[in-house]
Amino acid sequence: GWIISDEAFFNFEPLSLLKLRGSYGQTGNTNIPGGITADLWNINSGTNSLEGKNNTYLQSIGSSDIKWETTNSLDFGIDYGLFNNRVNGSVAYYQRKVSDMLLAVSLPPSAGIFGGNTTWQNVGDMRNDGIEFNVNALAVNKRDFTWNIGFNISSNKNKVLKLDPKSDLNKVGILQSGEARIVRTITKTGLEWGTYYMAEYAGVDSQKGIPMIYEVETLEDGTTRHTGKIIPATSENMSRNLMMLQGKSAVPEILGGLNMNFTYKNFDLGMVFSFVTG
Repeated sequence: GWIISDEAFFNFEPLSLLKLRGSYGQTGNTNIPGGITADLWNINSGTNSLEGKNNTYLQSIGSSDIKWETTNSLDFGIDYGLFNNRVNGSVAYYQRKVSDMLLAVSLPPSAGIFGGNTTWQNVGDMRNDGIEFNVNALAVNKRDFTWNIGFNISSNKNKVLKLDPKSDLNKVGILQSGEARIVRTITKTGLEWGTYYMAEYAGVDSQKGIPMIYEVETLEDGTTRHTGKIIPATSENMSRNLMMLQGKSAVPEILGGLNMNFTYKNFDLGMVFSFVTG
């Protein structure tokens, strides 16, 4: 970092601190399930076994080629202080690029894996970037009473840069299921991680009183769009007309918080508030 306010040429009395800073680093992610590098076999016995005899079955398929995810982190920004640092904070840009993402990849039902037709693989790259801002202030500073207040807010933009070569070549993504094994989200190159992938509600038919959804078509690049028609929300129609709701996922776009601390003689009170949106 470079503390500009310490330089001889700097002469602006209200600004007590002005610092330019930047950093770059690489870390690995070990927060992954155990036992995913080897096949897991189990034993069936008793009346639930095949023909009433003991047998073994394959519960999950391991992958010996799995390696750690790596995250390359870049950030640069400005730290500031005003009025002898009574007000201080920072504003910065950050970027996190994750390489060799570890995801549970679906296998065809014909694989016949008892514990679920998935296997873990390093399948692609993803980027998160945004702006961070925070400010802290000593609002009141009396002999027996002080009041400190702080506020922070940050934005986040997420994008999947690539998946495995086969998925990218076929312009498809990795589907994730929710309750009752119903597909809820898709992870696809060019979209946010976990983009919502589901039938899109179009209201109720005013004459028949039945729910309707938008009819969907899949384009050559693998994305989806409305055909301009609305159709009944039957189970078959809902499974055949899944819409990639671009820009909509469970990944928050804005995060922030507010904290306050009060002291009076030998007593203190602290409060913390936080929020996410997007």
